Amino acid sequence: MAESMHTSIKPILFWSLAGLVILFVVLVIPTVIILIRQMVRPLKSLQEVAVELEQGKLSSDFTWDSKDEIGDLSRSLSAMAAQLKNYAEQAEKIADGDLTVDITPASKEDVLGKSLLQMTTNLRDIVHQIQSASGQITSGSQQMSDSSQSLSEGQHKQRRHLKR
Repeated sequence: MAESMHTSIKPILFWSLAGLVILFVVLVIPTVIILIRQMVRPLKSLQEVAVELEQGKLSSDFTWDSKDEIGDLSRSLSAMAAQLKNYAEQAEKIADGDLTVDITPASKEDVLGKSLLQMTTNLRDIVHQIQSASGQITSGSQQMSDSSQSLSEGQHKQRRHLKR
């Protein structure tokens, strides 16, 4: 009797296990595939934005609105793009000759911001030195003009004095 019960349970166990495997394949695997795609999609979009930033395209505006690590990465990438765009706009103003731009580095470690700040400071110093040298040249020219005028007047006086 125990053996007949054992043989009658085998098919039940087999079909139960087969049913569980089929259920796993039908439900769990597609669910996992869907979840993986949902995780990969924003990462793929963030990777595309990163490539655009690498190529210098600063017009990309991307935020993945989620409260997980992918959302944090998206917000960080968006903030970085905004800071780079700000620096690019300031650099354009400097290139156009506007040295009054106010550059504020994002942090003590901000190499680009500190470099832009140092560049504008150096350019302002150079312009100041040029203006100072220009003033000295103008002053020197005026002194030479005055000296020439004095010499000319002295020469005229000597001619008049000699003609008498």
